[in-house]
Amino acid sequence: MTRILLDAKLARQLKTSSESMELCDPDGDVVGHFTPVKKPKIAIPFSEEELKRSKQKSGGRPLADILADLEKS
Repeated sequence: MTRILLDAKLARQLKTSSESMELCDPDGDVVGHFTPVKKPKIAIPFSEEELKRSKQKSGGRPLADILADLEKS
C-alpha cells in the first residue's frame, strides 16, 4: 500500500471529520474517498482517587526476581 503524507491543515480537517467524504482535485474531479478511522472509546474502571492511591503505593517484586521465577517454570 502506498502512503501519502498530508500537510498539517489537511490532516487536521480529516482528523476532525466523523463521516466519509470525497476528496477532489482543484478542478472538482473526485480522486478518492476518505473514511475516518473510528477509535474505540475506552472506559477506565477506576476513579481518579483510586488511581492516585495506586500510584502512591510501593512494593512489588524486582523484575529480575520475576524473570528468574519464569525461567524456572
